[in-house]
This record gives sequence, C-alpha cells and structure tokens, in this order.
Amino acid sequence: MSNKQHIFQLTTEEFIELIREVVLSVVPPINNLTDNQISNERDYLTRDEAKDLLKISYATLWKYNKEGILPATKIGSRVYYKRKDIDDAMEGGAYV
Repeated sequence: MSNKQHIFQLTTEEFIELIREVVLSVVPPINNLTDNQISNERDYLTRDEAKDLLKISYATLWKYNKEGILPATKIGSRVYYKRKDIDDAMEGGAYV
C-alpha cells in the first residue's frame, strides 16, 4: 500500500455534490423503503386518534382499556395508546 496523499481543489458546490453522491450511494432513497421500514408518524396516539382509527366511541375505547384488550399509557395527565398495540389488536381480532 502506498501512503500517497492527494490534494484536490474543489469549489464549495463541487464538494457538496461529491458528498451528496457518496451519501446517496450508501443510503437508499426513501421512496425505495417499504412501509415497515419507515417509522410510523408517531408511536403513540391520543385517545381521539385511537378512537378515530378504530372507528369506536370513547366509551368503547375505555372498555377495551379496562378489559386489557387495548392497554393505555398515561404520560403526565394525558392518555396515549401505542400504535403497535392497536395494530396487534386489529390483526388478532381482539376487538370486536
């Protein structure tokens, strides 16, 4: 192996383009990722968002929580539901 050093003169624009090309050659473009590879918008949903997603009432959402079908997470004074728990309940047929 040689220990030769090379010095290049680049403009700022040329340097940025070189960096862009290197990054894009390593990182796949976002439009080639599957839905599962892209993180959901948010991992936690509010009661209102969970209710709308499941198309149920607040009373039914509360019932699912109390029966352990859809556990809630309380953060401060707010109640949230994990998107994964909602998806699991829907796929497993746990909620009717």
